[in-house]
Amino acid sequence: MVLGVRSPETVYRFVVIGTLLSLGGGFVIRLANVFFHYDLHAHEHQIGMVFAAGSFFLAIGAFAVPLVVERLGEVATIVWTRFAAIPFILLIGFAPELATPETVVSLAGLAWVLRTSLFNMSGPAFEAFSMGQLHPTERATYIGISRLFGSAMAAVGGYLGAVLMSGGDFRTPFVVMAVLYAISTALFMQWFRGTPGLSDPRSLRESVP
Repeated sequence: MVLGVRSPETVYRFVVIGTLLSLGGGFVIRLANVFFHYDLHAHEHQIGMVFAAGSFFLAIGAFAVPLVVERLGEVATIVWTRFAAIPFILLIGFAPELATPETVVSLAGLAWVLRTSLFNMSGPAFEAFSMGQLHPTERATYIGISRLFGSAMAAVGGYLGAVLMSGGDFRTPFVVMAVLYAISTALFMQWFRGTPGLSDPRSLRESVP
């Protein structure tokens, strides 16, 4: 047993899932304002409005998570919200090919808000699920390892995304992000399908004396 880890395979799986998301997100998230400004030619106030709307609906989505988990369960909530966000990642990146110059910022902005809301709905559910699957003695170790690899891969993704965008390629970062998000979510579904979460309706009913 290393650093209190009793189930290394489970820890490994959670770390892989999170690391892929961090790598994919690194290609775009920290560079979103660059994309909106240089590729979509959005003005500063438009960019601010898009990000503000994203934060607002993120809060609403977080508030709705318990209601969704109550109906679907933790695993299904994580899978469906993450998969549902992926088309909007591509819609953001390819908005210039799908909209007119007058509407491109509105289309990409709406897609950004929906992606942000849907994907981040999975955050509280994933945190609750992962903590429920790990023994208390290994949770801190998992969080430390996850943050280490996640931060490192986000930095790598950010660097590669910046290289691509500085060369005028604003599409590939979104494709890479969507692919890595899809792989991460597919692995989560394969590894944890059928695994009950502590917040699942069935688990809550069984815990009632």
